[in-house]
Amino acid sequence: MMTRTLIIVLCSLCLRGILYAESSEVEANTVTLINALREEQDLSQLHVDPLLTVVARDYAVRCVQRGVLSHQDEKGQGVLYRIRQTGDTTVRAGEVLGTGPDERMIVTGWQSSRDHNQVLMDPAWTHTGVGAVPVPQGYLIVTVFKTRVFDTLKTEFLDNGIVLSLYSFHPLTGVPFLYHFGREYGPLEVSAENKDFLFFIPGNRLVYYILFGIRSGGTTVYTDRIIVEKE
Repeated sequence: MMTRTLIIVLCSLCLRGILYAESSEVEANTVTLINALREEQDLSQLHVDPLLTVVARDYAVRCVQRGVLSHQDEKGQGVLYRIRQTGDTTVRAGEVLGTGPDERMIVTGWQSSRDHNQVLMDPAWTHTGVGAVPVPQGYLIVTVFKTRVFDTLKTEFLDNGIVLSLYSFHPLTGVPFLYHFGREYGPLEVSAENKDFLFFIPGNRLVYYILFGIRSGGTTVYTDRIIVEKE
């Protein structure tokens, strides 16, 4: 009896490993397919964010468990809420869901839908994460997107304000700014590659609530929101 139980458990774990490996391949292929579509439209390629992948996988499993394919979870919360639950600070996010025999058919379905295609082709997206779960008809795939421009952030508290050093993972085509308590602050310094930025916000606060944004061609996009506390 002990031997049979052990064999069953081991076989179950092997099966889960095989399914996970297959799902990981489906997830990677989904990103490749979406980036290929974006390249056709001269849009930036999306970077895979590990946290977004966790969010997408978790929600894909929950959709299967509930038997409901919806952008709203059990509590009525959407994708932005789910992303921010991980500690991410993005203020803009999107999501597409679908089921089908394989990832190519699912992505083709998204492309054929005007609303879904608008999400896929949004020029503001910088990162993505995909979650795929096997279902009887093939796969259920959840793909989430976010706009994140600044990769790292360093802060220094001074007697008369706070200095923030920002680094962008790619050269910006627009003008970055910070928004704090009703005022905008432009960069004091910008590197030659347009990737490093130095900001100063005057004041003597213990807590700073800051929005990061980029303005280009009359369009303003807010990318991140953070809270900086003085220790």
